[in-house]
Amino acid sequence: MRARDNPFATARLEELPFEFPDGMSWEVLLQRIVSLDYRGAIVGPKGSGKTTLLNELQAELVERGFIPIRARLDKQHQHFSPEFWQEFSSQITSRNAVLLDGAEQLDARTWKRFLREASPASGVIITSHRSGLLPTLVECRTSAALFRRLVGHLVEPPTLDGLPLDQIYAKYQGNVRSALLELYDHFAALPA
Repeated sequence: MRARDNPFATARLEELPFEFPDGMSWEVLLQRIVSLDYRGAIVGPKGSGKTTLLNELQAELVERGFIPIRARLDKQHQHFSPEFWQEFSSQITSRNAVLLDGAEQLDARTWKRFLREASPASGVIITSHRSGLLPTLVECRTSAALFRRLVGHLVEPPTLDGLPLDQIYAKYQGNVRSALLELYDHFAALPA
């Protein structure tokens, strides 16, 4: 199968909407953000939808008049460069909301610096694998049922005959992103 025809291609995965856990909705989340003065954390394990929610939240913040400033850290990029710090600290105003994806990568000293440099902004929203850096806005969780629903958004059920979706989900210990990438590989191996 050609990459562009693969139902699990990255572009299609990025179009999947975030699914809130029970008891949470956009209305509840936005009320919580306002009550916390636009400062908080989206918390959850790897592959649980934190980045997806942060991306969708960015659009909500723009609608509320914020100018988002994005930053991202991960296992391959665990530190901010000197150029980042210079540009970051020089551009922040009260019109900004700083969105940091991957805050768990920062050590305590760098976290304090980040908060100090971001202090002129009217909002700071982060993603993190652990709670405690900022008040928790929402805790992202996955389940085999959620995985099946997401897969169902991408392919018709007959296409999945024989695929052990629950086993694939369990194999990646709840990391939905990795489980979806395995399905990409499965479909990539199919004839065109």
